[in-house]
Amino acid sequence: MDSIYRAWQLKASLIMKGQGTQNPLTNVGRKRKHICMRPGSFARTTSTLTEVRQERPGSWFHLGWNQFLSACAPPTVRPKLWPAVVTAFFISLVFLTLPSAPPDLGVDSGWCAVLNWAHQRGLQFGKDVVFTYGPLGFLITPYYFGQPPGLLVAVNALLCFQVAAGLCWVAWRLGLLWRCLLLGIFVFESANVEPRVDLAFEVGFLCWGLLCIVESRRRRKLCAASWITLAVFASLSKVTYVYIGGFSVCAVGLYWVLSGDRLMGAAMLLGFAGTFSLAWLACGQALSNLGVFLLNGFSIAQGYEQAAGLEGLPMLRLGGWLLGAVALATILLRTLIAGGSTERDVRWRQTCIMGWLLGLLFVVWKHSMVRVDRYHVIELAVFSPVMALALEGLPGTISRVRWGARGLAIAACLISLVVLQDAFLPGVLASCREPFRQFAFHLRCATSPTDWARRLEPALEQLRREAQLPELRTLIGTGTVDVFGSLQAYAVLNGLNYRPRPVFQSYAAYSARLARLNEEFYLSDQAPDYVLFEVSAPEHRFPTLNDGPTLRTLLINYEPIGSEGPFLLLKREANSPARLTLLREGTVAPGEQIGLSQYGAENLWVELEITPSWIGRFVGRLTRPATIRLAAWRQTPAGTKLIARGRAAAPLLRIGFVASPCLLKLQDVRDFYAGEPFTRPDAYSVELSPESKRCWKREVRFRVYKIENQLKR
Repeated sequence: MDSIYRAWQLKASLIMKGQGTQNPLTNVGRKRKHICMRPGSFARTTSTLTEVRQERPGSWFHLGWNQFLSACAPPTVRPKLWPAVVTAFFISLVFLTLPSAPPDLGVDSGWCAVLNWAHQRGLQFGKDVVFTYGPLGFLITPYYFGQPPGLLVAVNALLCFQVAAGLCWVAWRLGLLWRCLLLGIFVFESANVEPRVDLAFEVGFLCWGLLCIVESRRRRKLCAASWITLAVFASLSKVTYVYIGGFSVCAVGLYWVLSGDRLMGAAMLLGFAGTFSLAWLACGQALSNLGVFLLNGFSIAQGYEQAAGLEGLPMLRLGGWLLGAVALATILLRTLIAGGSTERDVRWRQTCIMGWLLGLLFVVWKHSMVRVDRYHVIELAVFSPVMALALEGLPGTISRVRWGARGLAIAACLISLVVLQDAFLPGVLASCREPFRQFAFHLRCATSPTDWARRLEPALEQLRREAQLPELRTLIGTGTVDVFGSLQAYAVLNGLNYRPRPVFQSYAAYSARLARLNEEFYLSDQAPDYVLFEVSAPEHRFPTLNDGPTLRTLLINYEPIGSEGPFLLLKREANSPARLTLLREGTVAPGEQIGLSQYGAENLWVELEITPSWIGRFVGRLTRPATIRLAAWRQTPAGTKLIARGRAAAPLLRIGFVASPCLLKLQDVRDFYAGEPFTRPDAYSVELSPESKRCWKREVRFRVYKIENQLKR
């Protein structure tokens, strides 16, 4: 190790003479200072190590170690941009986010079809359409439903190139070893998973935000402009990115204010707000509707994490926890040494960077761990190692802490590869070939968008034939129609006069506010003449919890006139609000039955309220609320018999549901309307699994109401 110590001495002498590298985080907005190196911090320049090796070659171990340090050391001169741009072109074609043909007429196909339909008709998002996507969401849907192919390919290609350019720009600020590792892990993993646009947005936010922090003033303006452009497009595509983009821009803007560059900080904040407002108007949206879009978007995002949770496989949950912990530790270690100084103003800037990175990681973590499935957990699996490796680009002294952060970054890569390989990837050889195959395929798509769309048309045409409802289409004629449930693609593909309620898919009415929007729509003059009615319960949710107030309104004001395929056709006959009379209220313990047999043939509405414990609140904020199940029971001579048991969510139970009649499937609805025998439960219960009991208080409040309105039969 004598050669290493001589390198420290030579580096210290260079810095004392004013020839050493400066720390941009420490010297931003202040007079440059010389920093003395001390034993225990590694040399950062390859020239120093070369001189030492020429003086004393040493052993093969020393030579190999010096070569390793040289590969880890960041470049000593400002890197050129054109190699990063060329590399970004090839990487963007590997993970190009083009939609595929819809596999069926299910839930995801339904909302993809509605977003494209809403764009074609200029509907107002936040008012006419309340969903997680915004006015540009039709450009980033996972399934193709007739969007203009040229526009679709061009927008996604530009988006992926912008993200890849930011990633490569960050990579070119790293040492050769970390550069290859960062680009290699991203290319390999993004080519082998379904390239949802959320991952591209998150990586883009990270890389361009880091560049806004570490780049020089001239390049910083270019980075800020690119970052704001990405944030505005993401915000108009998906409403959650309004808050993520706003938070990120505010954090980095505050960093520059603390650095003394108040003009740059104010320009970023005003630039994002002004560009977003102008782009909102350019999309044909009313400026007066922007507040409603943000408010309803926040409501649906908040309700999503409470009502749409999915546990997933234990292996995926364990991998997610490990990746989150490693990324968290890397952020803490790397930002604590980012300035290399203990001065107060530097510490404030370090705190600002740390807060932004932790917030960005938490958003990715939350989105991945609320629903631990193949579409969401891959975001954390790819983002975590990319973030851990990209943080090497922050300035700072080479110390044991920094080497610890580097070790954590390598651990994140290994955990990510193990999780993806075990759960999603086909095999080592096939996975290694996938980046080349994806590059060739996307290159053909980018050069000929029309041919790409033509290859998707047969699958779309097949679905169009499967979706045909000739009998119901004749009955509806030119009347307006909505689809209750989650199969909205039928209305779009049949060319019906579609008039959707604001939260157009029943499962997505996650909160009381969203459910009230739908109920008010059906009680207004905008209510559709007909409804294609089906009962769906995605992911084993109790069926009548989906959009309960709207279901109640339909049973009161609509009657059946036909049936075809998966639907009953309902026609509006009245426009009356529900009249409820409180019959009983009280409390029971979880698992204890709430008896309803004394009410006989009355039509009942039940509201249940269960409150999380302090542990449950913590777990719910960190990942998702603990699982609740709702069970319906019937008394028989042999004892109590279970009718149905399904997943529930506290907000949906609080909204309420039609408890009697119990309409669990479409045949139950047919029997109810036809006067055939149907099920009236004698009791309901709220059930908790053993691992969920400590997350909820041991008390369930209930209210039982009689529906005074005569239900249509």
